[in-house]
Amino acid sequence: MLRTGRSRSRYRVRTGAAGAVLVLTAIGSLARPPDSVAPVQPASPGPYGRIVSAVEIDPTDSKTLYAGTGNGVFKSTDGGATWVGLGLHKVFVGALARDPSSPSGLYAGTGSGLWKAIGGPGGRTSLQKELEGLFVGALAVDPASPAVVYAGTGGGVFKSADAGKTWTAANRGLTNLFVTSIVLDRGTSGVVYASTNGGGVFKSSDGGSSWQAANGGLASSLVLSLAAEPKSPGTLYAQTVEGIFKTRDGGTHWVPINQGLASRFALALAVDPVSPATLYAGTASGIFKSTDAGSSWKPVNTGLTRLFVTALAVDSASPATLYAGTDGGVFKSIDGATSWVELRLPVLPVGPPTVRAAVRPRAPAPPAREARKAEPAAAKVEEKNTEPTSTESAVARSPTAEPATASSAPEAAEIADLVSALAVDSGSPPAVYAGTARGLFKGAASAGSWKAVEGPLSELYVSALVIDPGNPSLAYAATDGAGVFRSEDGGVRWAAWNDGLTNVFVSALAIDAGSAAPALYAGTDAGVFKIRSDAKNWSAVVTGMTDLSITALAVSTGQSPTVWAGTKGGAIFRSTDGGSTWSPAASGLARGAVRSLVVDPASRETLYAGTESGIFKSTSSGASWTPINSGLTSVSIASLAIDPSASSKLYACTPGGVWRSTNGGVFWSVLNSEISSGALAVDRASGLYAGSRGAVVKSSDGGKTWTTMPLRADGRPTGH
Repeated sequence: MLRTGRSRSRYRVRTGAAGAVLVLTAIGSLARPPDSVAPVQPASPGPYGRIVSAVEIDPTDSKTLYAGTGNGVFKSTDGGATWVGLGLHKVFVGALARDPSSPSGLYAGTGSGLWKAIGGPGGRTSLQKELEGLFVGALAVDPASPAVVYAGTGGGVFKSADAGKTWTAANRGLTNLFVTSIVLDRGTSGVVYASTNGGGVFKSSDGGSSWQAANGGLASSLVLSLAAEPKSPGTLYAQTVEGIFKTRDGGTHWVPINQGLASRFALALAVDPVSPATLYAGTASGIFKSTDAGSSWKPVNTGLTRLFVTALAVDSASPATLYAGTDGGVFKSIDGATSWVELRLPVLPVGPPTVRAAVRPRAPAPPAREARKAEPAAAKVEEKNTEPTSTESAVARSPTAEPATASSAPEAAEIADLVSALAVDSGSPPAVYAGTARGLFKGAASAGSWKAVEGPLSELYVSALVIDPGNPSLAYAATDGAGVFRSEDGGVRWAAWNDGLTNVFVSALAIDAGSAAPALYAGTDAGVFKIRSDAKNWSAVVTGMTDLSITALAVSTGQSPTVWAGTKGGAIFRSTDGGSTWSPAASGLARGAVRSLVVDPASRETLYAGTESGIFKSTSSGASWTPINSGLTSVSIASLAIDPSASSKLYACTPGGVWRSTNGGVFWSVLNSEISSGALAVDRASGLYAGSRGAVVKSSDGGKTWTTMPLRADGRPTGH
């Protein structure tokens, strides 16, 4: 998750490898330069982050490549053997493009704007308001005129004619402004194609000045990305939620080309620049290759231990070499995808010394959120008095945790990690549970005094919390690496509750409390698991799911409860039979992980999805979705919450703060710009709670005033 504020302090120039000076500056501002403009990292075996969403090969030097991750941008100059970080630490980077006119010019599209890396002492670019706060998920540089750059955003297409210094909207004729990809027809000057979330494909013949729909034959208007054949003008490939389609006439007619694809949910496409009949498709089930221009496909996954593929890049100088970005790092093939080798992930950055946490095993079953070489989940890393070196096992801490430095390390008893999970016990008096990367805390909702929960949850990364509304003494905690824990005495004592749970990396919990024995659902890296409160064993409930990387869950209780599951790949599935079977329910959603799902308590058909690409609303039980982002300056959504006393009142936490809508998402206004990317909880009696870094922030008056309640590991009162 991102951490941003509203600081506009001067950016600092950092000296990178080999004395090169690199500055990462905001073209569309991500506010908080000290976090985003991180020092260049030491050389390490590979980029880290929950997902590698973009891979870019330098067109002038094929051994130089870049990776956009959930933790910034990384660069390799030796074909992926070693990497250095270029900054944007903790920022999700969804698109990359090289500026061929500059030795170090690189554009990076993020959830809150566009950045550019430039060389030269003190070099920087100016802030451009046109792109500030927009989700930039697509970039294209005109190879014939490198100063011409196109950016696809959540607000349409923007074009720059001066290498990113200034930008103008180029949306005339676009009927859908959520742009997912942009490609240029290299054979015809001025011809540009843009795919959208819900409007299909658009074509411009005048360099973006005007657009026309080009959707003949497309079975879905939700197009995730495009790829153009370099030697045949007008020949393109489109990834949709209904599979891959091909056109030979610039989008006038499209035909499906899915024979042999085990998964039609394709996330990445690449065309061999030398032999255009050779195609590669990255899907939620691995990589598929076609040698007949898409007429047939076959899997090519030997050595690919991460099958959730999000990015592909082919080396134009040596087309047998290609790179795959996955949810666990980068893989490389030098034999046309016959076999793959992992470009090994480095140790994740850790916080202050004396860290004890569960560690992530190398799970072959996809999709997993993070690749971490470690012991089984029940094992623990021995406590250390020094930070681990690059040869030691990585501890499974929150990806948002700050590295310990002389200037940023907190005092020994303070907790600096983001509060990633919240739950409120509405009893008398009300109590709040706060989950962090350093364990679980419980405090009085009014006093703001906290006590670290001792026992098995100590120092574990608590990723989700649920309290049984019918029996508040029953509480459940999900962890990233040690499964689910249960307390039967209001959070005093906790015990592991994992029998039958075959994957212990749990991101989400949801409870159906509408029966005598409430059912609990757990979202993991291997799908959804279910258990009843009076049962002993979990059962996998994944029939019908095509993406098992579960990141969000929601339940509407009642006589016929409905369960929804959101995934890292941007899919949503719905079950109306208690999880026994699932069906897709993501029509209209943009590409991007689903981070939060909430159901309107007054209308079971209405629900909201918070994603990396914005907030979406469905009034048809998930059958279709509509974006509702008006007023938001950032569409990278960390969490959502509904006011139980007024269901038209919604709250969202983003890198740009906590936001509120009082009209069901029609418009959003900021409540607190200093809080970012934490958990949210609303209690009918005691108010609104937001997780921040090292604290829970509370408002009892709908966001007008706030009280900060810092966490401390020793449990002493800290409210102020």
